[in-house]
Amino acid sequence: EAPVRAGQWEAALACYTGDLFPADRYADWAAAERERLAQLYVQTAIAAARQRLAAGHPAEALDACRRALSQDPWQEDAVLVGMEASLALGDRASALRLYRELERTLRAELGIAPQQELRLLYERLRNL
Repeated sequence: EAPVRAGQWEAALACYTGDLFPADRYADWAAAERERLAQLYVQTAIAAARQRLAAGHPAEALDACRRALSQDPWQEDAVLVGMEASLALGDRASALRLYRELERTLRAELGIAPQQELRLLYERLRNL
């Protein structure tokens, strides 16, 4: 958590090696802390992706987004940054695919559509 507080995204990501207490996956006493750390990892991966994209490293940004999505496939911010990174790489198809995967997951598992900002970006890209 110290690297996260210091904004050292790469160091923070390196610290996360997976779920806390994997042998006790179904133990109630570990669930809250396991979930908190997993969400911290996702938020850190997204922050790293934003930083990488701003620094002109879209491929690395896309990698960080994929890591976040592997932990939380419903993470709309990761998809948004991933779409922007894909576009910076000149890969419109990848950006569209990221959106469609999110849309399919959200509809199937939660019965909802992606946030409006994502839908608008998708429509703009689709109509190019």
